[in-house]
Amino acid sequence: MKKLFVSFAKSTMLLLFLLIFSCNSCSEDEIFQPLESVDEETTAIAHDLIEDTNEPPTDVSTVSETAISSENRDCQTSGGKAFETGLKTWCWGDINLPNYTGKTSTFNNGQLGIDSECNENQLTKVGDELRFYVNPQTPAKGWCNNPYNMRAELMTRPWGVNNPKGTEEWFGWSYRFGDSYVPDNENPWLFFQIHHGVAGSPPIELAVVPSRLYGAQTGEVVVINHANKTETDRTRTGIISEAGQKLDIVVHVIHDLGSKGLLQVWINGKSVYDKHVGTVYSFAPWGGNSKFGIYKWPWRQESGVQKSLLQGIDHVETYMGALRIITRHPDDSNFGVDSYAEVAP
Repeated sequence: MKKLFVSFAKSTMLLLFLLIFSCNSCSEDEIFQPLESVDEETTAIAHDLIEDTNEPPTDVSTVSETAISSENRDCQTSGGKAFETGLKTWCWGDINLPNYTGKTSTFNNGQLGIDSECNENQLTKVGDELRFYVNPQTPAKGWCNNPYNMRAELMTRPWGVNNPKGTEEWFGWSYRFGDSYVPDNENPWLFFQIHHGVAGSPPIELAVVPSRLYGAQTGEVVVINHANKTETDRTRTGIISEAGQKLDIVVHVIHDLGSKGLLQVWINGKSVYDKHVGTVYSFAPWGGNSKFGIYKWPWRQESGVQKSLLQGIDHVETYMGALRIITRHPDDSNFGVDSYAEVAP
């Protein structure tokens, strides 16, 4: 793979906490774009920005990056926060999940968080995997604004990281569908997001969709790029989710506008998306936080829940293996170096 060189100009980032997307008269296609609420996340964003007002010096915020083959390697947690550069690894057998109350929680020295709606017990650990489990009918907690459960996600922290435009990241993890998994032919859902931290659809998503969307097959995995809002890119992968199936996923992104951006996605060693394309919004030109797990937003409402129940689908259960992330700035010596093998499951 050729080295990628992207010029980097420092600029002042303006946070857009007041941005609100309205959808009073949406088309069906727009309705099924996952519009994120930030009511509760805004508190977490503000808290993190207060804590991290003074960004650590470069030598402190850099994690050691060592090339390691994806084969025959022991998994040991090294970790790191979302703004730290270098290779960051989380092995779930090494990590204890927190007991908490409310929508979000932070753990592992502020490096990771849990985002749950509307039950705290939807993300657990099973051996060396994380287990995501969402049953929409499990009683929602009193702190939640929604009557049903529809989210169990792991997220990088601090939230609202806003890495500078031009930042490069590699992500690698395995994702397994539970043995009782049934593809939903009515409701789409996400298992990966790169989120810009303000209201609206995340710029980058990996989704599982029904057959009535985008010409896909029921349960097909689709790469979605909302960054150019008027030309949302929905690329079918041909991979159909099935019970017990495991996906080995690698994502490579350069967070930038237009042709300066880059998005590459491999699933089970196959390239399913490879484009020099905008990966950030013009109104939010930064690299955001990543989220993994289950976000089934149609279950926010009773109509969505009932559509699934009529198919015999009353839950979604998935598992995630060790997570590896490499973050680099354009002036890093390894910027643009092919790092597939370092993060691949």
